Amino acid sequence: MELTLGMALVALAVVGYLFLGKKKRDTLITLAVIGLVLHFAVPNMTLNNVFSAAGPSYSGPSGVTTTCDKQVVIESLNWQTKVRGSNSYTTASGTIKYFDPSDDPTDANANPIDSTTISSGVGSDTSKIIKTCRPYRVIFDGGDTYYSKDLGIITFDGASCSGWLEGQCDELNPVVDGSEYLLVEAVGTIDDMGDETATSGNTAPLVCNGQSTNNAAQELYGTADKLVYNETTGDGVVTTCVRIGCSGANKYCDDLALQFDWADTNAPEGNEISSIAVSVKEGTDVFGLAGKDLVNYWKNQGTIPLGNLKGGQYVVYQFTYTLNEANIDGNDGWYLRLDDNGGWQELDIGQDDCATGDSREWDYSS
Repeated sequence: MELTLGMALVALAVVGYLFLGKKKRDTLITLAVIGLVLHFAVPNMTLNNVFSAAGPSYSGPSGVTTTCDKQVVIESLNWQTKVRGSNSYTTASGTIKYFDPSDDPTDANANPIDSTTISSGVGSDTSKIIKTCRPYRVIFDGGDTYYSKDLGIITFDGASCSGWLEGQCDELNPVVDGSEYLLVEAVGTIDDMGDETATSGNTAPLVCNGQSTNNAAQELYGTADKLVYNETTGDGVVTTCVRIGCSGANKYCDDLALQFDWADTNAPEGNEISSIAVSVKEGTDVFGLAGKDLVNYWKNQGTIPLGNLKGGQYVVYQFTYTLNEANIDGNDGWYLRLDDNGGWQELDIGQDDCATGDSREWDYSS
Protein backbone atom coordinates (compact mmCIF):
# COMPACT_ATOMS: atom_id res chain seq x y z
CA MET A 1 0.00 0.00 0.00
CA GLU A 2 1.46 3.37 -1.06
CA LEU A 3 1.70 6.20 1.47
CA THR A 4 -0.53 9.14 0.57
CA LEU A 5 0.70 12.70 0.83
CA GLY A 6 -2.00 13.39 3.42
CA MET A 7 -0.96 10.59 5.76
CA ALA A 8 2.68 11.61 5.33
CA LEU A 9 1.77 15.07 6.68
CA VAL A 10 -0.10 13.53 9.61
CA ALA A 11 2.89 11.34 10.43
CA LEU A 12 5.18 14.36 10.23
CA ALA A 13 2.93 16.23 12.67
CA VAL A 14 2.97 13.33 15.15
CA VAL A 15 6.74 13.00 15.00
CA GLY A 16 7.05 16.76 15.46
CA TYR A 17 4.83 16.71 18.52
CA LEU A 18 6.95 13.92 20.07
CA PHE A 19 10.13 15.92 19.65
CA LEU A 20 8.88 19.46 20.11
CA GLY A 21 6.12 18.89 22.64
CA LYS A 22 3.79 21.85 23.06
CA LYS A 23 6.15 24.43 21.58
CA LYS A 24 4.70 24.16 18.09
CA ARG A 25 1.39 22.59 19.02
CA ASP A 26 -0.83 24.94 16.98
CA THR A 27 1.33 24.57 13.88
CA LEU A 28 1.50 20.78 14.22
CA ILE A 29 -2.26 20.49 14.72
CA THR A 30 -2.82 22.56 11.58
CA LEU A 31 -0.41 20.33 9.66
CA ALA A 32 -2.23 17.20 10.85
CA VAL A 33 -5.63 18.61 9.87
CA ILE A 34 -4.34 19.49 6.38
CA GLY A 35 -2.94 15.96 6.08
CA LEU A 36 -6.24 14.34 7.01
CA VAL A 37 -8.16 16.51 4.57
CA LEU A 38 -5.75 15.64 1.74
CA HIS A 39 -5.85 11.95 2.59
CA PHE A 40 -9.62 11.66 2.29
CA ALA A 41 -10.16 14.26 -0.43
CA VAL A 42 -7.35 13.13 -2.77
CA PRO A 43 -6.61 9.48 -1.90
CA ASN A 44 -4.68 8.91 -5.16
CA MET A 45 -2.10 11.60 -4.37
CA THR A 46 0.76 9.34 -3.31
CA LEU A 47 4.34 10.34 -2.69
CA ASN A 48 5.35 8.38 -5.79
CA ASN A 49 2.98 10.42 -7.97
CA VAL A 50 4.12 13.70 -6.50
CA PHE A 51 7.82 13.14 -7.06
CA SER A 52 7.65 11.30 -10.41
CA ALA A 53 5.08 13.37 -12.32
CA ALA A 54 6.64 15.28 -15.21
CA GLY A 55 3.61 16.33 -17.24
CA PRO A 56 0.99 14.84 -19.55
CA SER A 57 1.81 11.79 -21.65
CA TYR A 58 1.01 11.49 -25.37
CA SER A 59 1.32 8.83 -28.07
CA GLY A 60 4.34 9.56 -30.25
CA PRO A 61 5.68 8.16 -33.53
CA SER A 62 5.37 4.38 -33.91
CA GLY A 63 3.36 4.18 -30.69
CA VAL A 64 6.25 5.39 -28.53
CA THR A 65 5.01 7.25 -25.47
CA THR A 66 6.75 10.52 -24.74
CA THR A 67 6.47 12.66 -21.66
CA CYS A 68 6.09 16.37 -22.22
CA ASP A 69 6.12 19.18 -19.71
CA LYS A 70 5.70 22.15 -22.05
CA GLN A 71 4.61 23.10 -25.57
CA VAL A 72 7.31 24.88 -27.52
CA VAL A 73 7.21 26.11 -31.12
CA ILE A 74 9.48 24.08 -33.40
CA GLU A 75 11.69 26.58 -35.22
CA SER A 76 12.72 24.13 -37.96
CA LEU A 77 10.96 20.78 -38.51
CA ASN A 78 13.07 18.79 -40.98
CA TRP A 79 11.94 15.71 -42.91
CA GLN A 80 14.06 13.23 -44.86
CA THR A 81 12.73 10.54 -47.19
CA LYS A 82 13.88 7.31 -48.73
CA VAL A 83 12.31 5.78 -51.85
CA ARG A 84 11.62 2.08 -51.48
CA GLY A 85 13.41 -0.10 -54.02
CA SER A 86 15.80 2.49 -55.42
CA ASN A 87 16.93 3.53 -51.92
CA SER A 88 17.20 7.09 -53.20
CA TYR A 89 17.29 9.86 -50.60
CA THR A 90 17.12 12.73 -53.07
CA THR A 91 14.17 12.11 -55.42
CA ALA A 92 10.87 11.93 -53.49
CA SER A 93 8.36 14.74 -53.69
CA GLY A 94 5.09 15.42 -51.90
CA THR A 95 3.67 17.18 -48.87
CA ILE A 96 3.61 16.43 -45.15
CA LYS A 97 0.25 17.58 -43.75
CA TYR A 98 -0.58 18.11 -40.09
CA PHE A 99 -4.23 17.85 -39.01
CA ASP A 100 -6.02 18.07 -35.70
CA PRO A 101 -6.28 14.51 -34.26
CA SER A 102 -10.08 14.68 -34.53
CA ASP A 103 -9.98 15.46 -38.28
CA ASP A 104 -10.35 12.90 -41.06
CA PRO A 105 -7.79 13.72 -43.80
CA THR A 106 -10.06 12.09 -46.40
CA ASP A 107 -12.82 14.59 -45.64
CA ALA A 108 -12.88 17.24 -48.37
CA ASN A 109 -13.67 19.85 -45.69
CA ALA A 110 -10.69 18.97 -43.49
CA ASN A 111 -7.92 21.55 -43.69
CA PRO A 112 -4.40 20.91 -42.38
CA ILE A 113 -3.06 23.10 -39.60
CA ASP A 114 0.24 23.31 -41.46
CA SER A 115 2.16 21.55 -44.23
CA THR A 116 5.74 20.86 -45.28
CA THR A 117 6.74 20.60 -48.93
CA ILE A 118 9.03 17.69 -49.81
CA SER A 119 11.30 18.29 -52.79
CA SER A 120 14.36 16.28 -53.88
CA GLY A 121 13.81 14.00 -50.91
CA VAL A 122 13.80 16.58 -48.12
CA GLY A 123 11.61 19.28 -46.62
CA SER A 124 11.99 21.89 -43.89
CA ASP A 125 9.09 23.60 -42.13
CA THR A 126 10.06 26.96 -40.64
CA SER A 127 6.53 28.34 -40.31
CA LYS A 128 6.76 28.06 -36.50
CA ILE A 129 3.24 26.69 -36.25
CA ILE A 130 3.88 23.10 -35.15
CA LYS A 131 4.68 22.63 -31.45
CA THR A 132 6.18 19.97 -29.25
CA CYS A 133 3.97 18.08 -26.78
CA ARG A 134 0.85 18.53 -28.90
CA PRO A 135 -0.64 15.62 -30.89
CA TYR A 136 -1.21 15.91 -34.65
CA ARG A 137 -2.72 13.59 -37.26
CA VAL A 138 0.05 13.48 -39.85
CA ILE A 139 -0.01 12.19 -43.43
CA PHE A 140 2.39 12.16 -46.36
CA ASP A 141 0.59 13.21 -49.55
CA GLY A 142 2.52 11.92 -52.56
CA GLY A 143 0.20 13.18 -55.28
CA ASP A 144 -0.05 10.67 -58.13
CA THR A 145 3.73 10.11 -58.12
CA TYR A 146 4.13 8.48 -54.68
CA TYR A 147 1.57 6.62 -52.62
CA SER A 148 0.32 8.70 -49.72
CA LYS A 149 0.88 7.37 -46.19
CA ASP A 150 -1.02 7.75 -42.94
CA LEU A 151 1.63 8.39 -40.27
CA GLY A 152 -0.98 8.31 -37.51
CA ILE A 153 -1.10 10.49 -34.41
CA ILE A 154 2.31 12.01 -33.76
CA THR A 155 3.44 14.09 -30.80
CA PHE A 156 6.82 15.62 -31.43
CA ASP A 157 9.04 14.93 -28.42
CA GLY A 158 10.78 18.04 -27.18
CA ALA A 159 13.64 15.95 -25.83
CA SER A 160 14.65 15.34 -29.47
CA CYS A 161 15.06 19.06 -30.12
CA SER A 162 18.33 20.87 -30.31
CA GLY A 163 18.17 23.69 -27.77
CA TRP A 164 15.66 21.84 -25.56
CA LEU A 165 17.74 22.30 -22.43
CA GLU A 166 17.45 26.05 -22.94
CA GLY A 167 13.66 25.72 -23.10
CA GLN A 168 13.34 26.04 -26.88
CA CYS A 169 13.23 23.84 -29.98
CA ASP A 170 15.64 25.15 -32.58
CA GLU A 171 15.52 22.07 -34.80
CA LEU A 172 13.78 18.68 -34.83
CA ASN A 173 14.21 15.71 -37.18
CA PRO A 174 11.20 13.35 -36.81
CA VAL A 175 11.67 9.61 -36.39
CA VAL A 176 8.92 7.45 -37.96
CA ASP A 177 8.80 3.66 -37.61
CA GLY A 178 12.21 3.72 -35.97
CA SER A 179 13.91 5.53 -38.83
CA GLU A 180 14.90 9.13 -39.46
CA TYR A 181 13.95 8.55 -43.11
CA LEU A 182 10.30 8.39 -44.16
CA LEU A 183 9.98 5.39 -46.50
CA VAL A 184 7.79 6.13 -49.55
CA GLU A 185 6.79 4.14 -52.64
CA ALA A 186 6.74 5.40 -56.23
CA VAL A 187 3.51 4.67 -58.12
CA GLY A 188 3.91 2.11 -60.90
CA THR A 189 1.90 1.44 -64.06
CA ILE A 190 -0.95 -1.07 -63.95
CA ASP A 191 -0.56 -3.44 -66.90
CA ASP A 192 -3.31 -3.71 -69.50
CA MET A 193 -5.45 -6.78 -68.76
CA GLY A 194 -4.85 -7.86 -72.36
CA ASP A 195 -5.25 -6.74 -75.96
CA GLU A 196 -8.84 -7.59 -76.83
CA THR A 197 -8.09 -7.44 -80.57
CA ALA A 198 -4.94 -9.59 -80.66
CA THR A 199 -4.97 -13.01 -82.36
CA SER A 200 -1.47 -14.05 -81.35
CA GLY A 201 0.30 -14.50 -78.02
CA ASN A 202 -0.83 -17.21 -75.65
CA THR A 203 -2.27 -14.77 -73.09
CA ALA A 204 -4.37 -12.64 -75.47
CA PRO A 205 -8.07 -12.84 -74.49
CA LEU A 206 -9.21 -14.24 -77.87
CA VAL A 207 -6.34 -16.73 -78.07
CA CYS A 208 -7.21 -18.00 -74.60
CA ASN A 209 -10.62 -18.87 -76.07
CA GLY A 210 -8.94 -20.91 -78.81
CA GLN A 211 -9.41 -18.33 -81.55
CA SER A 212 -6.93 -17.27 -84.22
CA THR A 213 -9.19 -14.75 -85.94
CA ASN A 214 -11.12 -11.72 -84.77
CA ASN A 215 -14.41 -10.92 -86.45
CA ALA A 216 -18.06 -10.55 -85.52
CA ALA A 217 -18.86 -14.10 -86.71
CA GLN A 218 -16.58 -15.68 -84.08
CA GLU A 219 -17.71 -16.71 -80.60
CA LEU A 220 -15.79 -13.73 -79.21
CA TYR A 221 -15.20 -10.51 -81.08
CA GLY A 222 -12.81 -7.91 -79.70
CA THR A 223 -12.45 -4.18 -80.09
CA ALA A 224 -10.38 -1.83 -77.94
CA ASP A 225 -11.19 -2.61 -74.27
CA LYS A 226 -14.32 -4.55 -75.25
CA LEU A 227 -15.36 -8.18 -75.85
CA VAL A 228 -18.62 -9.20 -77.50
CA TYR A 229 -20.04 -12.72 -77.16
CA ASN A 230 -21.94 -14.05 -80.18
CA GLU A 231 -24.89 -16.17 -79.01
CA THR A 232 -25.41 -17.67 -82.45
CA THR A 233 -21.85 -18.96 -82.77
CA GLY A 234 -21.11 -19.54 -79.08
CA ASP A 235 -21.64 -22.76 -77.13
CA GLY A 236 -22.35 -21.16 -73.75
CA VAL A 237 -18.82 -21.50 -72.37
CA VAL A 238 -16.16 -18.87 -73.08
CA THR A 239 -12.63 -18.45 -71.73
CA THR A 240 -10.58 -15.26 -71.63
CA CYS A 241 -7.29 -14.26 -70.03
CA VAL A 242 -6.83 -11.48 -67.51
CA ARG A 243 -3.35 -10.11 -66.83
CA ILE A 244 -2.77 -8.50 -63.44
CA GLY A 245 0.62 -6.85 -63.40
CA CYS A 246 2.66 -3.81 -62.46
CA SER A 247 5.41 -2.10 -64.46
CA GLY A 248 8.13 0.38 -63.63
CA ALA A 249 11.59 -0.08 -62.17
CA ASN A 250 11.51 0.31 -58.38
CA LYS A 251 7.82 1.21 -58.51
CA TYR A 252 4.75 -0.36 -56.93
CA CYS A 253 1.03 -0.92 -57.47
CA ASP A 254 -0.61 -0.97 -54.04
CA ASP A 255 -3.98 -2.36 -52.92
CA LEU A 256 -4.89 -3.73 -56.33
CA ALA A 257 -8.48 -4.88 -56.76
CA LEU A 258 -10.71 -6.41 -59.44
CA GLN A 259 -14.22 -5.05 -59.63
CA PHE A 260 -17.38 -6.05 -61.51
CA ASP A 261 -19.61 -3.17 -62.57
CA TRP A 262 -22.86 -3.34 -64.51
CA ALA A 263 -23.72 -0.82 -67.19
CA ASP A 264 -25.68 2.21 -65.99
CA THR A 265 -28.33 1.53 -68.62
CA ASN A 266 -29.46 -1.84 -69.98
CA ALA A 267 -27.77 -3.65 -67.10
CA PRO A 268 -27.88 -7.44 -66.57
CA GLU A 269 -30.57 -9.04 -64.44
CA GLY A 270 -28.00 -11.20 -62.63
CA ASN A 271 -28.95 -14.60 -64.09
CA GLU A 272 -26.94 -14.43 -67.31
CA ILE A 273 -23.80 -16.08 -65.89
CA SER A 274 -23.87 -19.22 -63.74
CA SER A 275 -20.14 -19.53 -62.94
CA ILE A 276 -16.78 -17.80 -63.41
CA ALA A 277 -14.03 -20.36 -62.80
CA VAL A 278 -10.47 -19.14 -62.32
CA SER A 279 -7.18 -20.88 -63.13
CA VAL A 280 -3.61 -19.73 -63.73
CA LYS A 281 -2.46 -19.36 -67.33
CA GLU A 282 0.99 -17.86 -66.69
CA GLY A 283 2.97 -16.90 -63.60
CA THR A 284 2.34 -17.61 -59.93
CA ASP A 285 -1.03 -17.37 -58.21
CA VAL A 286 0.11 -14.56 -55.90
CA PHE A 287 -3.48 -13.48 -55.18
CA GLY A 288 -4.94 -16.91 -54.43
CA LEU A 289 -7.70 -16.74 -57.04
CA ALA A 290 -7.06 -20.11 -58.71
CA GLY A 291 -9.85 -22.61 -58.08
CA LYS A 292 -12.36 -19.97 -57.05
CA ASP A 293 -15.75 -19.19 -58.57
CA LEU A 294 -16.25 -15.43 -58.85
CA VAL A 295 -19.84 -15.46 -60.02
CA ASN A 296 -21.22 -14.05 -56.75
CA TYR A 297 -18.87 -11.08 -57.05
CA TRP A 298 -20.31 -10.51 -60.52
CA LYS A 299 -23.93 -10.84 -59.34
CA ASN A 300 -23.34 -8.35 -56.52
CA GLN A 301 -21.10 -6.00 -58.51
CA GLY A 302 -18.47 -6.79 -55.92
CA THR A 303 -14.84 -5.84 -55.45
CA ILE A 304 -12.15 -8.51 -55.08
CA PRO A 305 -9.21 -7.25 -52.97
CA LEU A 306 -5.92 -8.53 -54.33
CA GLY A 307 -2.83 -6.94 -52.77
CA ASN A 308 0.40 -5.25 -53.82
CA LEU A 309 2.78 -5.82 -56.71
CA LYS A 310 6.24 -4.50 -57.41
CA GLY A 311 7.16 -3.32 -60.91
CA GLY A 312 7.91 -6.37 -63.04
CA GLN A 313 5.58 -8.74 -61.18
CA TYR A 314 2.49 -10.17 -62.87
CA VAL A 315 0.17 -13.15 -63.17
CA VAL A 316 -2.18 -14.13 -66.01
CA TYR A 317 -5.43 -15.82 -65.02
CA GLN A 318 -7.93 -17.69 -67.15
CA PHE A 319 -11.56 -16.79 -66.47
CA THR A 320 -13.99 -19.40 -67.81
CA TYR A 321 -17.56 -18.10 -68.00
CA THR A 322 -20.51 -20.47 -68.12
CA LEU A 323 -23.42 -18.55 -69.63
CA ASN A 324 -27.16 -19.02 -69.41
CA GLU A 325 -27.87 -18.07 -73.01
CA ALA A 326 -31.64 -18.22 -72.54
CA ASN A 327 -31.34 -15.26 -70.15
CA ILE A 328 -29.05 -13.17 -72.35
CA ASP A 329 -30.24 -10.34 -74.51
CA GLY A 330 -28.53 -7.36 -76.11
CA ASN A 331 -29.01 -5.24 -73.01
CA ASP A 332 -26.78 -7.03 -70.52
CA GLY A 333 -23.58 -5.02 -70.64
CA TRP A 334 -21.08 -5.04 -67.79
CA TYR A 335 -17.41 -4.24 -67.01
CA LEU A 336 -14.42 -5.97 -65.44
CA ARG A 337 -12.15 -3.33 -63.92
CA LEU A 338 -8.65 -3.39 -62.39
CA ASP A 339 -7.29 -0.54 -60.28
CA ASP A 340 -5.26 0.31 -57.18
CA ASN A 341 -6.22 1.92 -53.84
CA GLY A 342 -8.70 -0.90 -53.19
CA GLY A 343 -11.17 -0.32 -56.01
CA TRP A 344 -12.08 1.36 -59.27
CA GLN A 345 -11.02 5.02 -59.18
CA GLU A 346 -10.67 4.94 -55.40
CA LEU A 347 -8.40 7.53 -53.74
CA ASP A 348 -5.63 7.12 -51.19
CA ILE A 349 -5.50 9.06 -47.91
CA GLY A 350 -4.01 12.04 -49.75
CA GLN A 351 -7.07 12.00 -52.05
CA ASP A 352 -5.00 10.94 -55.05
CA ASP A 353 -6.06 8.51 -57.79
CA CYS A 354 -2.46 7.25 -58.25
CA ALA A 355 -2.10 4.62 -61.02
CA THR A 356 -4.47 4.56 -64.02
CA GLY A 357 -6.67 1.48 -63.95
CA ASP A 358 -7.81 -0.71 -66.85
CA SER A 359 -11.38 -1.60 -67.78
CA ARG A 360 -12.82 -4.31 -70.07
CA GLU A 361 -16.40 -4.07 -71.30
CA TRP A 362 -18.55 -7.14 -72.03
CA ASP A 363 -21.55 -7.25 -74.36
CA TYR A 364 -23.58 -9.79 -76.31
CA SER A 365 -24.86 -10.15 -79.86
CA SER A 366 -27.02 -12.65 -81.69
